[in-house]
Amino acid sequence: MGAGVLNAGSKYVYIGSTGWVAYATTILSQAEQGVFHLAHLPEESYIAIAPMLNAGNVHRWAVDQFMDGDYLAFEQAVQETKASEGIPLFLPYLNGERFPVQDMKAAGSFMNLKGTTTKADLCRSVLEGVAFALRQTMDLLLREKDDETPFTLIGGGTKSAAWCQIIADVCGHVVHVPENADFLPSLGVAAAGFCHLNWSASYEDFNASIIQSISKKVYTPQERTQEVYRRMYEKFTRLYPLVQAWTNDLGDS
Repeated sequence: MGAGVLNAGSKYVYIGSTGWVAYATTILSQAEQGVFHLAHLPEESYIAIAPMLNAGNVHRWAVDQFMDGDYLAFEQAVQETKASEGIPLFLPYLNGERFPVQDMKAAGSFMNLKGTTTKADLCRSVLEGVAFALRQTMDLLLREKDDETPFTLIGGGTKSAAWCQIIADVCGHVVHVPENADFLPSLGVAAAGFCHLNWSASYEDFNASIIQSISKKVYTPQERTQEVYRRMYEKFTRLYPLVQAWTNDLGDS
């Protein structure tokens, strides 16, 4: 509700400490294993959710490791870099994972480290790695349902403008980030009270009059960057199966 996702097919991404990709539907489908279907506020509708254990917590880890906890310095470092196949590719599975891979022994890793790799490159690759995982989750969750319609991005991760743009470029979608996006879940909860007290005629009315009136920042995919990320994403989706057995063996030792 806080993301304004009511109509079937509309979708959003949440980036808190953990995260998820979700879309509204009227069908309980036999979706990808690991997807949850939860009751939605409009009658006879559901939210299909693919949960991710690695999102803002990975961002926080990188800020602590590379910038001594300074989020502003981290953001500036990412802003000063550009998408490039020459910087490391990062698997963000620092805490195991539920989606897009389902492996609680999953571990993170940097690939393509070089003598020329900078701290700023590592910062950018971390945000890109989570964005690639978001795209893979979106691809698996939506499959033929997906299109190029915009999606809403909410949660504390939206405070990073660099990350929002990376997500738009990686996913190839226009991304809408409402003002105060990290507080919208609370506003979504308030919808039930508004409807119960007849302050809003319906959830659709609450969405139209309150949620949709919130100003939004729009991030549009950049064509040159999209092409770079398209090639990197193909490598990303092949990477974890190649390192899975090795990381799992390390976890057992």
